Amino acid sequence: MTDSPSSPVWAVVAMAVAIVVLAVIGVVLVAVQHDDPVELPEPEPTTSVISPGSSTGSPSTLGGGG
Repeated sequence: MTDSPSSPVWAVVAMAVAIVVLAVIGVVLVAVQHDDPVELPEPEPTTSVISPGSSTGSPSTLGGGG
């Protein structure tokens, strides 16, 4: 029975999985942090042309909500 090669393999697999998990978590955190500020600024030219009176430029105002 060769148990010695089994241990290093599991160690490498565990390290690889840990690295992948950490990388995914890091990417998700960065994406979430960068998603909010990027989503706030809406296309001002388009909204200003449709509703020049609304300074907020929210699409909800176009539906007559007020």
